[in-house]
Amino acid sequence: MGLTPVVKSNVPALTRGRRVPVGRGYLRAETISAANGMLIDAQRGIDVVRAWGGGLVASADGVRFTVPVQSLHAMYSPKCFGLRHKGATWLNVVNDQVMGLGGVVVPGTLRDCLFILDALHNRDGGPKPETDTASYSDIVFGLFAICGYRFSPRIADIGDARLWRTDGWSGPA
Repeated sequence: MGLTPVVKSNVPALTRGRRVPVGRGYLRAETISAANGMLIDAQRGIDVVRAWGGGLVASADGVRFTVPVQSLHAMYSPKCFGLRHKGATWLNVVNDQVMGLGGVVVPGTLRDCLFILDALHNRDGGPKPETDTASYSDIVFGLFAICGYRFSPRIADIGDARLWRTDGWSGPA
């Protein structure tokens, strides 16, 4: 889309010569992340938001969509996008105060467990969540514990899953 819809030659503040340096100087991932951090901190001061929670529980979920152009962030996934289309997942992390803490683009439909850990570590602001309620993998439980998170996944299709014990017995539960 570019600057074409915004540029207006008859308005001095919206000429192409004025918009290009502003876009390069202010509309970057770092500045948007910093602004989101200020919004997270400001929202924490609202009474009703404090009643919702302390900001210490996070949930991550992804939105999958096709990517019709060449991109490093798109991969094939016949299950989600068909045989001819590439896609990506926008993984968003939200806290219990109903505030987006940050997000990350996941190529295709890769297991998003480790991407969730990355999004939690690189959040835009707010306190470090103590619990995440997102997807799971055996090794991810240990990684989240090492990083100081209590991992509480919502496990889909639990009836088909194999459960394991950690009390020395090595077979499935």
